[in-house]
Amino acid sequence: MSALARFALEEGVKVSGSDEKKSSIVCRLEQLGLSFFCGHEKSNVSADVDVIVYSPAIAFDNPELEEARSLGVPIMNRKDFLALIADEFEFSVAISGSHGKTTTTGMLAHIFKCAEIPMTAHVGGECVDFGGNLLYSKERMLFVTEACEYVDSFLALRSNYSVILNIQSDHMDYFKTEENLVASFIQFANQTKDFVFVNLDDENCLRLCEKVDADKLVGLSVEFENSNMKSHLLEGVKGSTFVARHVKTDCAGVCSFECNFRDENLGSFELSVFGRHNVYNALASIAVAYYYGVDMSIVRRALKTFSGIKRRYEVVGSVNGAQVIHDYAHHPEEITKVIEATREVCTGRIFVVFQPHTYSRTRDLFEQFVVSLGVADKVVMYPIYPAREKPLEGVSSYALSYLIREQGGDAVHFYNFEDIVCYLCENVEREDVVLILGAGDIVELCEMIPEQH
Repeated sequence: MSALARFALEEGVKVSGSDEKKSSIVCRLEQLGLSFFCGHEKSNVSADVDVIVYSPAIAFDNPELEEARSLGVPIMNRKDFLALIADEFEFSVAISGSHGKTTTTGMLAHIFKCAEIPMTAHVGGECVDFGGNLLYSKERMLFVTEACEYVDSFLALRSNYSVILNIQSDHMDYFKTEENLVASFIQFANQTKDFVFVNLDDENCLRLCEKVDADKLVGLSVEFENSNMKSHLLEGVKGSTFVARHVKTDCAGVCSFECNFRDENLGSFELSVFGRHNVYNALASIAVAYYYGVDMSIVRRALKTFSGIKRRYEVVGSVNGAQVIHDYAHHPEEITKVIEATREVCTGRIFVVFQPHTYSRTRDLFEQFVVSLGVADKVVMYPIYPAREKPLEGVSSYALSYLIREQGGDAVHFYNFEDIVCYLCENVEREDVVLILGAGDIVELCEMIPEQH
């Protein structure tokens, strides 16, 4: 939402907006001319407003939406406003997937920026390299956007290129079944104008390939050591597949690899962002850039200098000399990948401080959360971030911590950040690593521990 507001401000449009509290992003928007209201009140809306844009997190009975209806002010869903912007550009690229889309969107935007291609990029997180979640250009040449599947938001887009990084069970409060989720991604792929870049190592993505015109499909595959990938999977896509081979991880957890396309070796690529999961994000970025015509030497330089996304494995401080890292991971698969990647470089114990995101996700993925969190040496649970939802009976972070202990894990539960800080200071040692995970207001905990002893 803040990136869309920024785009409108850059266009010279008068913009106002509200949120429950002011953030650093809001402060930057105010410097560009935003009129901000703290809290949602009818009085924030006036009859001279041309349109109100709202996110899926806003309830139907929100007082500002109700006032807009009574005044006859047009109301537009966030997804439709994003699509309206995208349609203004000659060429658009949409990055989708259950995980990794923010980092990939940022990577690709950084590549195009390094290639000096005029572009506007709309990202779901703050990119370190351009200091925000929007890279703006007045030219209507190229638009790169993150495409979220929640409530089928990405189906409003009609992009030239689409990327599907993975399809895994999430947002089941909306999709209900995995079949419905996959069907939405199939529709998203089919309405793409030119090419769809698909992860062939993902089971649900392979299901999608059977329902999409083969001439549209471009494959992505990573050959890790001891990988379960079968070579016959590559035959499912007619024509083109980008393959990352000889993946190496250095002592800091950063990867390098060779990339092959058809019979061509595109050379070696080195990343600066942490974790093997970023090889898939980089491979997708390479593929899109290649098809768009960017020189691979520029892509190589861009990937090596890409600084990442805030709240994506971001070092935020230390406790007793041990690194404290914050990551947006709020799905079991993401949590598993972050812990596994950390295990490769950590010589001590891994402490995970976790805030579940929404009651429905916690309920639907309860057992998976127990398994993924149980891999950590110490788990610290914080109450669920409700976002748009109301509490569900029997669903709590305390219940998660209880079951982790029942299955042999080490888990504790706290109701405030001060107690968590005290626990960490009393238990963490220099060789340990602390992971603060979650997509909610747990970011406020990060601000409390730049350096604790």
